[in-house]
Amino acid sequence: MRVEIIEGKEAIERLRPQWDAVYDADPEAQFFLSWSWLDAYNAPWAYDVFVLAVRPDDDSADYVALMPLRLRTRERRNTEFVNELNLAGNYISDYCGFLCRAGFEEQALPALAAKIQQFNWRRLRLEYFRASEHRAELFLRGFSSSTFMTTQVSAVNPDGTDNSICPSVALPDDWDRFLETKVSSNTRQKIRRFLRQVESSDDYRITHATADTLERDIENMLTLWTARWGARKGRRLPSILSANRLALRKAFAAGTLFMPVLWHGDRAICVLAILVDDRKKTYNFYIGGRDEDFKGPPTGLVLHGYAIRHAIANGITKYDFLRGNEAYKYSFGCEELHLKSLLLTTRDQRNLRGKIEPRGVPVVVARAFELHQANKLEAAERACQQVLEVDPRNARALHLLGTAEAKRGNHLMAVKHLRLLVSLVPNAVASWYALAKSLQARGAWAEAADAYCELISRQPTHPQVYHSLGQVLLKLDQVDHAVTVFEAALGLKADYADALIGRSEAMGIRGAIPRSKAEKRASRHAAVGERVAKVAEIAAAARRFNEAMIADQPAGSQGAGIAMLADVRRPAGSPRLQMAGAKNRVLH
Repeated sequence: MRVEIIEGKEAIERLRPQWDAVYDADPEAQFFLSWSWLDAYNAPWAYDVFVLAVRPDDDSADYVALMPLRLRTRERRNTEFVNELNLAGNYISDYCGFLCRAGFEEQALPALAAKIQQFNWRRLRLEYFRASEHRAELFLRGFSSSTFMTTQVSAVNPDGTDNSICPSVALPDDWDRFLETKVSSNTRQKIRRFLRQVESSDDYRITHATADTLERDIENMLTLWTARWGARKGRRLPSILSANRLALRKAFAAGTLFMPVLWHGDRAICVLAILVDDRKKTYNFYIGGRDEDFKGPPTGLVLHGYAIRHAIANGITKYDFLRGNEAYKYSFGCEELHLKSLLLTTRDQRNLRGKIEPRGVPVVVARAFELHQANKLEAAERACQQVLEVDPRNARALHLLGTAEAKRGNHLMAVKHLRLLVSLVPNAVASWYALAKSLQARGAWAEAADAYCELISRQPTHPQVYHSLGQVLLKLDQVDHAVTVFEAALGLKADYADALIGRSEAMGIRGAIPRSKAEKRASRHAAVGERVAKVAEIAAAARRFNEAMIADQPAGSQGAGIAMLADVRRPAGSPRLQMAGAKNRVLH
């Protein structure tokens, strides 16, 4: 058997015809593994959701097993990141697991277990895992006890309700036969009497949610549910309500929601949200609420009886009360299904192979960025190092690591990381700037000049880059080119004080050294000068500066540049330096 990884929205959506085929061919398939449920809830199939798809080795063969998984990335102490694999749909689905065509279990399920162990993870959460004993054993025996610990997770609520027990009732094809064969005589009499009372009275009515009433009916149901259970949920209540609103809206849009509402006058006294599986002919009672203060017929008994009658009339063969062994469910003749809730954890409590799962890299990089912004540089570096262990060419991690090293003054390592980054992503202008600054800090003047030129050729609009290049060129005795570069900075920002000072300094050096001596010094780094001269953006910006200077000065005004320099250096409150024929300038 071959196990493929299907990920990404488009690839997973192309899987739908085969998904439906496997679902139909699996006698243990259940609604929460149906395409309509998983697609509605997981869309747009984010980066952390993927599907393991098993097929025979023949490329033309159809898939025989499917297992949707969701990756979680968690941060531990000392900025160590670990991963968990969850059954997709967990936390919103009552049942989780896999699909498998009948007759392929012996080969496909061990293959799934083996494939899962190729990912890097610390824990596999198999909560509310629904599978027959035979299938569960085939899958779980692939996880060696020498590598993994298996822990049972309690599914018992504080009130004693066991959510690993799931009552359901098989439905005959006739309502009267259901009443005669599935429920006690006392319950049968109550259902018949109270249904007649409700349906024959003008005080009561039962409606079904429609597009026009859906939001009202959902809110009525959640209000009733919250009155009964909200206090127990505590701080989790808002997220629970939000998740259920979303799930019910999407189920309605997919055509899989049946929502009967029992009214007394204008007051909703009981609402049931039932997920309809037409493929497996099952009604799944998902969530409901009833008015605990209502004094009258037992609303839950009435509305569940109504829903079961509706199910039988529509060819449904099973009414599933889903998780929880509440006593009232057994009034309807239910049998029990038992779920497994297991945690498989590596014995050393670390990810398999000691590395993060590559699919979790975006989460770790985002966290590294947060740490870097908070100036927690060592923690940011640890996060980036974990990324680079599995993705050595990750541009964001290389940039963060390089800039973190630079902040700490370790420019040698900063240059190493940033050089690799710009070789991988030549247009990463921020990284070119960081590289140039680190080279400059190390005194690698020629290399710094080259990096600044690369940056200017890609992003020619930042005057501070020209200023930095001008400083480097002065170190390399490229005085004429330094003047040009400072003028280029001023061509972009006429009142750029640092560039004015740099230009004045460069012109002063040029005037103080004999031309022949200056040319001899410059020849030692002629290649740098040639490179600067070839960066067209520098010449263009410098030309704009000089044209502006000529246009802005009266004829014969030769000292305006010096006046500007003096004005920049003028202490606050001191008088401006005036020169004959020069126009006053205000530098902002």
